[in-house]
Amino acid sequence: MRILWKVSNRNYRRWMNDRLLRELAPPLDAQEIGSLFAPPPWGEKSVQSPFARVIACGEDFENDKVAWEPFRNNVDMDMEARVLQQSTRESNKVICKEGQKHKAALRAWQGVSHKYRDILRRRSSWHLISLFEEKIISFLEEVVSGRSEYLYFNVEDAYHRLLIHGLCEFHGLVSKTISNIESDGSIGCANLMIKPKGKNRIIQEPYQGVPMPLLHFLVGADKGAPLAASGA
Repeated sequence: MRILWKVSNRNYRRWMNDRLLRELAPPLDAQEIGSLFAPPPWGEKSVQSPFARVIACGEDFENDKVAWEPFRNNVDMDMEARVLQQSTRESNKVICKEGQKHKAALRAWQGVSHKYRDILRRRSSWHLISLFEEKIISFLEEVVSGRSEYLYFNVEDAYHRLLIHGLCEFHGLVSKTISNIESDGSIGCANLMIKPKGKNRIIQEPYQGVPMPLLHFLVGADKGAPLAASGA
């Protein structure tokens, strides 16, 4: 006790606390002492997580309901609600974006002449529309980047030219048929020249104005999407 009087008050309290803890705490074995110096996540994980227990069951984990109980009870309801709300918001954004695409395509369809609408809606022409529209979309991207101003199609078939004219009206382009006159006065093969209606319009309103291709729009209309509002 005389030694305790010579130490400071702070060291005295520390010594008493350590002695009290040693008296109250039960004796520790080697594994428990090791866990004190190497706690998770640095030491060895002696307790498996609920998900690890489910995986350890192998192929029969669907039938083993006991293995799913810790995982089910470990789910935080607040976190689950936040995840569900976030997924709902994301799905609503996707639905809203698709609705905007359809409205933009519907407005573009209203600008197509009636003589071209009947031809474009024929299902037998959809494979040709896909080929022509792919080139037109690539041309629009080049116009936006300033790499091209004109697109030429060497098309001999008159029906194919009508399809291209209808696609150009849908995408807001100007198309003109240029016929080559031979030396004997006969009309040779015809070329289609396509150009934007105006540079300012293309720069200010790039292809994002009509993000839905015509073929996707026609397929959706064939499956029941309303076209009556467009006057078709």
